[in-house]
Amino acid sequence: MRARRWFDWHSWIGVTAGLLLFVICWSGSVAVFSEEIDWLLNPAERVAPTGEMRSWGEWQRAAEQAYPDLRVDSIIAPRTPHDAAELWLETPDGKLLRTYVNPYTAEVTGQTGYFNVQRFFRSLHMSLFDPGARGYGYYFVMSFSLVLVASLVTSLVFYKRWWKRFFVLHIHSTARAFWSDLHKLAGLWSLWFLALMAITGLWYLVEFAGVDFGYPEITPMRGESGIETLSTDQLLEHAQAAAPKLQFQQMYLPGGYYGDVGVLHAQGDAVLVRNRANTVVVDASSGDPLLVRTARDLGWPARWVDTADPLHFGNFAGLIGKTLWFLFGLLMSGLSLTGAYLHVSRQQRHQFIVPRRWPVLTAYAITIAALCLACFGAVREHSAFAPIPTSPSVWMFIGSWVTATLAVLTVWIHKLR
Repeated sequence: MRARRWFDWHSWIGVTAGLLLFVICWSGSVAVFSEEIDWLLNPAERVAPTGEMRSWGEWQRAAEQAYPDLRVDSIIAPRTPHDAAELWLETPDGKLLRTYVNPYTAEVTGQTGYFNVQRFFRSLHMSLFDPGARGYGYYFVMSFSLVLVASLVTSLVFYKRWWKRFFVLHIHSTARAFWSDLHKLAGLWSLWFLALMAITGLWYLVEFAGVDFGYPEITPMRGESGIETLSTDQLLEHAQAAAPKLQFQQMYLPGGYYGDVGVLHAQGDAVLVRNRANTVVVDASSGDPLLVRTARDLGWPARWVDTADPLHFGNFAGLIGKTLWFLFGLLMSGLSLTGAYLHVSRQQRHQFIVPRRWPVLTAYAITIAALCLACFGAVREHSAFAPIPTSPSVWMFIGSWVTATLAVLTVWIHKLR
């Protein structure tokens, strides 16, 4: 096949899928910093370090005293010294509330619904807020990993000697020529990132399809009713004694989904894994370790199940890693827009306006419709998971992002008229 044909395929992919790919990449870029955004918007999450941290059990008791009608489902340790401890409290009808406790004073600093900025961008980026049980939205978003693969392969085939052009950028007299060169240069520097997003996206697609990779899931355990359980601090001590090298990040308390056990997730000496890779399960009444599993105990491909997330979102290297992932996410977003723009403007120069206009308008209409439907899905998810109103600052940020996205898409289509 001639290079020209590969180029046509690459361009056509940009026209038909570029706008939706922009929304997916752009939302994923913001999702990288969603936890930090929530930290800025919610004063209850911000604390000043003052001495030693109090125990997990003291955090739990503070929340129980403030909200005696709610059950503490899980405890999340502070991510940084300036973060509050986050406790998930369950209402009688099964909804979750985020409750924040100052880890140094064991005082409740505030409470919000489960819906926040992090939750909005997570659901948008994963499934466009698909409300159905069949997972069509997940399949739809994850299928764009195939678009990334096709775009990556076609570009490397038609762009001759691309490995020699990492530092080539000519300042041309025409805007279209300049944007074409810039598009190629940004694409070259983003090759590793595009490949990483394509690989992890394909993995999510296969994983969501239900392929069994032998991952050792935890089975809920139910014991005899009426048996007295150990305190949270005692369970934590038993877990630490069973796995002294682990640094525990989250604990699911007995009486919840996992039954009459305490389930703790941690970080250890293995790199590039989420907390769940290191798990300790202790009996609620005796504290005996029922399971001690580290990331090094996971074989392939089970280990990759816990590695895909850190690689996809770049949250394994603190703010430095997140900043790098955010910047390259912006580059991917820009590539999606400029690629489609260059193809359509090229067709306009060759007077192929009418045949190409309908695909462009169709792609624009589908993208706007998908974004609007996702916003309705966000409101629906908020109603389903948030028994208390979400902070106006959260809605303002989400509204600003949606408005900015719609503005970018509208300006893009206006430039092609």
